[in-house]
Amino acid sequence: MNQLLSFIVVILVLVFFHELGHFLFARLFKMKVEVFSIGMGPEIISRRDKKGTIWRLALIPIGGYIKLLEGKANKDIVGSFESRPIWQRMIMVLAGPAFSILFGWLIFLSSSIIWGKAYIPNYNEVGINKVVVDSPAQKSGLKTGDIITSIVLDDKKYKVNSFYDIYNIIQKSGSNKIKLIVNRNNEELKLFVTPKAYTNNKDEIVYRIGVSSPQLLYKKVGFVESFKIANEVSLRAMIAVYNGIIDTFQNGIKSENVGGPIKIANISGQSIDMGIIYFLHFMALLSINLGVLNMIPLPILDGGRVVLLMVEFVIGRPLPDKLINPIMLISVLLMLILFFFILALDLGII
Repeated sequence: MNQLLSFIVVILVLVFFHELGHFLFARLFKMKVEVFSIGMGPEIISRRDKKGTIWRLALIPIGGYIKLLEGKANKDIVGSFESRPIWQRMIMVLAGPAFSILFGWLIFLSSSIIWGKAYIPNYNEVGINKVVVDSPAQKSGLKTGDIITSIVLDDKKYKVNSFYDIYNIIQKSGSNKIKLIVNRNNEELKLFVTPKAYTNNKDEIVYRIGVSSPQLLYKKVGFVESFKIANEVSLRAMIAVYNGIIDTFQNGIKSENVGGPIKIANISGQSIDMGIIYFLHFMALLSINLGVLNMIPLPILDGGRVVLLMVEFVIGRPLPDKLINPIMLISVLLMLILFFFILALDLGII
């Protein structure tokens, strides 16, 4: 239930802010907005505002749109999209992705102001953050807060200074039993544990005992530092999406690089379980992803609409419907194929 509710909240909020960008600039440039829809399909509830826009919440919480007054047959229709100068139409189209990226940036800025800058505390001060239920670690007697000071493997004693030391020694041990020297409330304990083999998402064998590293902590920072953090994190997120797109075109779609509704629902559920700050950061990253991905030059996306407007500017007139319609149809089909392919990856069918 947490997964479903958090997924719906994330999608509705992200769609709202994306479409809000389009809406505000459409209003600014005197374009008539006939419908502002959050969700797709049958209507759940709606109301009409003083300017005639119908605000509606639809049944299917994936996607949304604003419907503008069209003037293809007569671009002189007052308030139509086509009646406005190309530069205004282009800004209105770009406002959606821009608002998605801005929303993600604002979340990072707000979280930095409220909670501060994240850092990983010294392992030797806080010890193990969590012991997984029914894991080799729990069966050995390890508890949250225990500090593993050293590990004995094949009669050789390895000193532990960080969680990474624990991970590396466990990988070296394979499935062989190891001895843990543990500090628990200043008392030294000797525990024995046998790591368990797992296959990660790269089909590699890794060994784990079922403990997690120290949880992120936060230290207060000023507004200027918060501003820098928001800029850095948002920029890294945008670059990561861009690199992911390039990698997909060069090497094909990989399951670890993409996620459909099921994967997003799972991650949103996990993030809300971890705490509000993790949930907000997940939403911020997803919003930035939405903004960047919408700039892919497919006609059905905002990036494609910008390209069509640039063509119109160059040739001095809109492309004819007999050319636009087949392009749009192919674009929709490509998006549907991609959606169902990613859904199949989510379900493990392929």
